[in-house]
Amino acid sequence: MLEWLIVGGGIHGTHLALVLIQGAGVEHERIRVVDPHAEPLARWHACTANTGMAFLRSAAVHHIDLHSDALTQFAKAPAGKPFARFVEPYRRPSVDLFRAHALDVIERSGVQQCWTTDRVCGIQRINGGWQVASTAGSMEARQVVLAMGAGEQPAWPLWAQSLGMMDAPIHHVFAPALPHQSRPVASCRCCWWRYFGSPNRIGISRTATAKRDTADAPCPTQASTRQ
Repeated sequence: MLEWLIVGGGIHGTHLALVLIQGAGVEHERIRVVDPHAEPLARWHACTANTGMAFLRSAAVHHIDLHSDALTQFAKAPAGKPFARFVEPYRRPSVDLFRAHALDVIERSGVQQCWTTDRVCGIQRINGGWQVASTAGSMEARQVVLAMGAGEQPAWPLWAQSLGMMDAPIHHVFAPALPHQSRPVASCRCCWWRYFGSPNRIGISRTATAKRDTADAPCPTQASTRQ
């Protein structure tokens, strides 16, 4: 029986595995991370690519490593310097820096030794733990953590659902099958026109859009950066 079974290998599931391995000293073979994708953070990488974001919305202290300054220190190291870009406010790191740091942490920790590419479809209590059913069989663990997130359940507003029913060319930015030509080239509403053209094409008021744009902070892709 496993000691820990983590359902989901995104940001939180991967971080928890790192806490158990590096922080609590749990052996790799006593941990299992179950995720339908072959690599950690696969959905995170896909979603950030879909949005076209260049910088994170969170500060540099937020990452998957154990120590708050780990990403900042990585940015000063040879492996991180090529990606070491930050933007204000809060000194937010570039997506490329976050990704390079995460891949470095994952490789050094050996977290993929705990990895199983599978999809969990059920769980039930058994004596001394839990039995977890998957598409490939079943596993038993003393502790189970659900870290699936909502990445495969994007929320569609009612107006978008109505357009979809009319076969309008509208796509959810977090949909796994987002067409490449529909992906934004930047990450904020001030670039709306570069994404979609006139909002009137999809039934959104030009005035309402302009008000939202002028209230937003400057586009991160145009902001000055510092190391």
